Amino acid sequence: MKKILILLMLSSILLSACTPVSLKKISDGTGSLSNVTRVEPTYLDEKFANGDTFIFFASLSTCTHCKFLKKVFEVVIKDNQFPIFYVERDKVSNSAWSSMLKYIIDPEYFPIIYVVKDGIVSDVFFAEAFITAEDDTLVDQFALDFITYLQTLEYPLP
Repeated sequence: MKKILILLMLSSILLSACTPVSLKKISDGTGSLSNVTRVEPTYLDEKFANGDTFIFFASLSTCTHCKFLKKVFEVVIKDNQFPIFYVERDKVSNSAWSSMLKYIIDPEYFPIIYVVKDGIVSDVFFAEAFITAEDDTLVDQFALDFITYLQTLEYPLP
């Protein structure tokens, strides 16, 4: 019995360590330079209010396109050393999501990418704008295509 209890406790510890933590406010952290950073709408509210320049996307936890986009953005982050944030629409409350609607239009399809300059959304597009197939062999090419796209927007890259 003790062995089963210990096994269950170890399993719960391991599972909780694998769950991504959402940043709720800017004081919680600045974002990862190796992975996309999951945030709550309150975090993005602060970034908008501060007039920050950043990129985020709205996703769903079960969306395969969203998961593939994370792979592409992880390459972008590692190669260019700036954070990219995401909000999982199905993991936040309706009231928290509603606070975002003063800055963005409520998307019907996911993932949708928002490029924000000085606290104002300067561009909105679907991942299909540069991802033409969910093919892991093309992740690096799609990452390069995204950076090229940001350069046409004159997005301030580090």
